[in-house]
Amino acid sequence: MSRCGRALDIGRRSPPATKRMAMTKSDYIGPQRKFVSSLEGVRGYAFLLVFLAHVCGNLGHAAQSRYAVRVIEGIAFVSVPTFFVLSGYLICGILIDTRAREGYFKIFYSRRILRVFPLYYLTLLAVALFCALKSYSLNFGFWVHFLYIHNLLPNYQVGFSSPPGSLMVHLWSMGVEEQFYLIWPLVVWFCPNRRILFSVTFVLIAFSFALRFAAPWLRLTALDLNFWTPTRIDAILLGAVLAMIRGEKIYRWLERVAQYIALCGGGAIVVTAIVPGPSAYRTPLGAASMISLWNITAAALVVAVMREGSFLCRMCSGKGICWLGARSYGLYLFHYIYLEWLFKRLTPTIHRFIPLSCAQLVIGVCAFGLTVLLAGLCYRFIEEPAMNLKKKLKYGAARNQTMPQPPEPAYAKAD
Repeated sequence: MSRCGRALDIGRRSPPATKRMAMTKSDYIGPQRKFVSSLEGVRGYAFLLVFLAHVCGNLGHAAQSRYAVRVIEGIAFVSVPTFFVLSGYLICGILIDTRAREGYFKIFYSRRILRVFPLYYLTLLAVALFCALKSYSLNFGFWVHFLYIHNLLPNYQVGFSSPPGSLMVHLWSMGVEEQFYLIWPLVVWFCPNRRILFSVTFVLIAFSFALRFAAPWLRLTALDLNFWTPTRIDAILLGAVLAMIRGEKIYRWLERVAQYIALCGGGAIVVTAIVPGPSAYRTPLGAASMISLWNITAAALVVAVMREGSFLCRMCSGKGICWLGARSYGLYLFHYIYLEWLFKRLTPTIHRFIPLSCAQLVIGVCAFGLTVLLAGLCYRFIEEPAMNLKKKLKYGAARNQTMPQPPEPAYAKAD
């Protein structure tokens, strides 16, 4: 398989009869899995949408551009739920497969630290150095990023207006993911079988869904719903559900209808984005509805993309888009930090020589090139060495098992 095929399919394969006989203590013996390059491609396209939306957000608020910017942003909002669903599908699958093996907690958390912390904390330190040089005040809202709880702060959206908050507001999604993965291994551990884990997962999905629609009575704003972990966690949980049912009869049915669900959901997202008037996600009930629509569409898209031979699978399997997808962590971390600064500082200078729209296009292209360059270098010199160390952390033998175990579950480089 090509180098870009790093994302994994956690499809269930029935073990040989001799191994099935030994599986009496747990439902969580890890199956063999295969890599699916199209999942990396989905990440690549999701990043491109995020980047385009953030570039458009820096084009100004002229009447002729405001509507186009709103449309692009409205469509791009499905990108982060797609990241969430993919993360839930891949990482929760690994947790399920390794629950019965020695070192379950130690190895999982160690691998997660090696995958996420180096680039994340180096980015925070770089922002701190920049702010110190520019004499920006580093308040409590900045330092809590080191604890991954920034998105839970009241009025987190206030950071939109000035550095360092305006440099880092996109990291809210990192807070959601890491808070989830701090707790979810414990949930999987204390659920003795799949039926109980299904029940817990669906209860949490229903709770997140209900909490969003109770926003008017709880005095939650639309921005609260967009940032807070309890109101966004169901996207990751939908990915976990996909991991649990992969290979089951219901999943095969979902494969047949997923492309139609994704198409309908995508169409509804486009329609809500282009309809004139206030954006649907600007009110609490509107945000609650749109987040639910984004989540369902993202889950259907992930299922549809994994169907071998489908148009979406082929579309997401190109080498270029997979290359971007494999580096999407760094791309996402870096791109927003300097985007606003580039537009504010360089637009007047370049505009003296060329029309404003051309100047903004040049800056957008330069920002994308800079982001790809930084992400590529960090992937080569920071992420890859960390992932090589991660490979050396191996789960032990399955507890209470006497037969040989399946190979250690594969993992995605992007997780």
